[in-house]
Amino acid sequence: MNEQLTCELKGNILFMETKGIYSPQELQAFFIQSMHNPQLPPRFAIVIDARQSRTSISMNEIKPLSAELKTALERIVCIATVVHSKLHYGLTRQAGTFHEHYGFETRPYYDMESAIAWVKEKLAYVSSHNTQQPF
Repeated sequence: MNEQLTCELKGNILFMETKGIYSPQELQAFFIQSMHNPQLPPRFAIVIDARQSRTSISMNEIKPLSAELKTALERIVCIATVVHSKLHYGLTRQAGTFHEHYGFETRPYYDMESAIAWVKEKLAYVSSHNTQQPF
């Protein structure tokens, strides 16, 4: 696996980090491996730290990955992506509209603290309301 792509599960939050330059195929393999982790809880959130990423992935490259991971995607409560540029912010917003089809929200942030706070709020809502949909 590419050293530029790492992940760590902390409770019901999967923290992923992307650094440098990597191919769409490497990113796809990383997500597939991460989503098939048997330790993932039934419902979880993802925080992606992409502040050191220098790769931009288009919607055409995201769609096949989403279709392949449909079952895992249905378990995601939300995804927060911490970005470093307006371009990555916009791409994350664009991906968010596509992810709504799978029943979860994706939001970009410029700082980790805000991203984690939002994810925790979504997880708490789902847990306290015993629902599949956050809000």
